[in-house]
Amino acid sequence: SSSSSSSSSLSSLSSSSSLSAAKARESYGGRFVVSGGQDRKVKMWDLQTRQCVLTCSGHDGGVQCVDTSLKNTLISGSADNNIRVWDLQAGRCIGTLVGHTHNIYTVHYASGMIISGSLDSTIRIWDPNSMRCVATLNGHKGWVYSVKGDPTQPRLVSGSADLTIKVWDTRNFMPTMEMLGHKWHVNTLDFHPEFGSGRGNESFSSRLVSGSGDRTVRVWDINTGTCMHTLDGA
Repeated sequence: SSSSSSSSSLSSLSSSSSLSAAKARESYGGRFVVSGGQDRKVKMWDLQTRQCVLTCSGHDGGVQCVDTSLKNTLISGSADNNIRVWDLQAGRCIGTLVGHTHNIYTVHYASGMIISGSLDSTIRIWDPNSMRCVATLNGHKGWVYSVKGDPTQPRLVSGSADLTIKVWDTRNFMPTMEMLGHKWHVNTLDFHPEFGSGRGNESFSSRLVSGSGDRTVRVWDINTGTCMHTLDGA
């Protein structure tokens, strides 16, 4: 594994090797963006100078997904079936998470764990300290395209090519709910930020937003599994 600084311009990002993933760093006021591409590299870009300030190499396949933590670490998932953990301050790989048997399509830092989803149709939970897999979640009948940890409740959600969204209890890693409605692959999930103000009895994460290849966005009540709104972009 290796890394290096780079003087590439941000304006050249779109014209370089095909971009697979991008993530804004929440620390430093969102000043940096991290990207992964089919050139098998992870790059960090400074939005103020519009320059690439770090290039991380080590994957043997295209980088499909990235996520960052507040502790100067980055995770990247690849077509080489592995997840790499990078120390952004030191500029080096500090661990490789091995276990999936197909492309890693989604990774997410959650409370005290790393979550990954793969084209092997499984979700894996990793301990970021030991770099070991602590649970493998089976249940989807298609590729797993998106995973997201609930910021306030002991649960996570996953979206799949089997058209379903599943909710999992992270205390025992058992499925607790399945949400149906999309007519094509569920490609992306996120918790709705509106309910962080403490109004009424709503929890921060009572609403889930999903995006699908059926050209719709759905808003769900994650506590009941009810689809509250469908936004049709067809």
